Amino acid sequence: MITANLWRLGTVPEAIPLEEAATSADAVMVLTVEAAPDDAERVHRELQRICGDQLTLEMVADLLSPDELPEVKQFGEGGHIRKVSSFGVRPLATEPKGDSGLVFEPIEFLAGDRWLIYHWQPCRAYLLGYAEPGDAEAQSRDDIENEVAKRWVDQGGQTPGDLGVLFLYELALGYTKARKTLWACLNDWEQEFYSHPTERDPIEFVKPLTELHRLHGQLYRRLAGLNVPRERADSGWFTNVHLGATALRVDEIIDRSLRNLSGFSDSLRQSVSLTQSYATVRHFALAEEQKKATEEQKKATEKLQHRFEVGAAVLLVPTLIAGIYGANTSLPGGGHWSGFVAMVILMVVGSGTAYTLLERGRGPDQVVTQAARTAPVNEPLS
Repeated sequence: MITANLWRLGTVPEAIPLEEAATSADAVMVLTVEAAPDDAERVHRELQRICGDQLTLEMVADLLSPDELPEVKQFGEGGHIRKVSSFGVRPLATEPKGDSGLVFEPIEFLAGDRWLIYHWQPCRAYLLGYAEPGDAEAQSRDDIENEVAKRWVDQGGQTPGDLGVLFLYELALGYTKARKTLWACLNDWEQEFYSHPTERDPIEFVKPLTELHRLHGQLYRRLAGLNVPRERADSGWFTNVHLGATALRVDEIIDRSLRNLSGFSDSLRQSVSLTQSYATVRHFALAEEQKKATEEQKKATEKLQHRFEVGAAVLLVPTLIAGIYGANTSLPGGGHWSGFVAMVILMVVGSGTAYTLLERGRGPDQVVTQAARTAPVNEPLS
């Protein structure tokens, strides 16, 4: 639950049994805690034996409780004890067509005059396509601690503040990779947008942008919470920092990442506007297709109706003639084949005449109707 290491100037950390751990004037006592917030009292008793009465239960409880966003708190007289919450981040991308997103690894520090306590919080994964964050396994903690140990020797770290700044620097190196992941996801979206057929539903394009916006917000808010003014880089996070150049480098990485993410936000808004324009064009195209389909359907209906009208009129004449010849009256040719021939001739001539008259009468009406549709409307003179 608690491990102890002595960090001396110019040497790699030395692991020591917890029962032998004690602060020293020529070394920094580093204590790593793995515990839940409910264990705060028990952890406080163990740590107070090493760090002294200046370490309070409030500090330990704050250390073990995860913070939503990075922050810096001051304890003790003059704020000489600092509680700093930071985070590491790594991109998550599995191939082929696997989950993509960011995994955040929060870490909290408590730094006194000759001791530094730190506690890794549970990892949280924010993945594209998932509404809520999920748990993730820690992968880079050992690598970070090993790199910090190397820089401690190379740069001549001396104080808990130096060690804290070295941790912040190693964590900050992952911020560049994280924002590059966001840009890569946006670039993939653009490629998909321009290469996909136009029949695709615009809502399918909006959803990935919404998820990218959420992911961008998670990274940006954490960086903004960690950021300090440039002139306070060597004292804004930890006190008694001798590695001022490293502290400035951390602040520079954070500032550059924030500027880059602001540019990403602008590009994201442009992509949303592009999607809105596509949706508008798609809407008009669908409306035009529906209009054409309606007009064609109307024409087909009118044509069918006219055919029924012509058929009824053509059949009406023979029916009329047959009815006349079937009447019980005297008619020319009655009772002879000449009367039958005359009836058939009258039916054919009458039907043909009716058909010709109907078709001729339909033509001018259509021309007039079409002209009325296309003719400009003259506004009255004022």
